[in-house]
Order: sequence, then structure tokens, then C-alpha cells
Amino acid sequence: MVDVELGCGTGELAVFLTELGYTVDAADFAEGALPRAQKERGGAERVRWLCLGIEHDDPAELSDDGYDLITLRLVFPFLHDRTRVLHSLAARLRAGGALVVITPVVATTPEERRQTRTWPHCCRWP
Repeated sequence: MVDVELGCGTGELAVFLTELGYTVDAADFAEGALPRAQKERGGAERVRWLCLGIEHDDPAELSDDGYDLITLRLVFPFLHDRTRVLHSLAARLRAGGALVVITPVVATTPEERRQTRTWPHCCRWP
């Protein structure tokens, strides 16, 4: 099983997923997060650390073979073009795969970091 975790931060979820049997591409655009993740979780097997912003960077480093699981942890509210990103990610899902969005609690998210645009309640993916 293969997962890509977007917004991996310091890698807690990535390591947990390896314990469940996944091989994980752990990606974050914050360059400071990845060295810390590698330092704190350097012994993590089956994790590939990628400096990648899913909204603006070229996703060429992501697996061409697709993913069984795609996780966006605490990233979704900060994306500007959510529809494009979700469609792009859905195209990388293997048959029977899942895309999981984990969102922050609004009460702990600073006002200036919240997106105020509305999000469609339903999306259709090919």
C-alpha cells in the first residue's frame, strides 16, 4: 500500500501510516518542517521526504503509479484553488483508493489564515 501525505509537517502521521503497512511519500512545502521531521523521525523506514507545495510546485516527484491513500492533514483550508488540487490528486488515486482531508479546528485557526470563499458541497471525479 502506498500513501502520499500532503502537509506532513514533522511526520507524525507518515510514521503512523508506515506502522500500518504503508510506504509513504511525505510532502511539505515548509522547508523547515522536513529537516525537523527527518531529525525526529530519521529512523522511519518506508518514508520518502519531499519538499513540495501541492498547489504551486510541479508534482513530478509524486509516484506515477498512483496511491492507495492520499491524506491532506491541516492543509485543505489554506489551499486557494481547492477544486483544481482535489481533481489533480483524485487522478493519482488507484482504483479503490481514498482521499482523506483532515481539517484544523476553526477556533484555533487565526482569522488571517482562513479562506472565506465557499466550497462546493459535491464534486464529481472521473
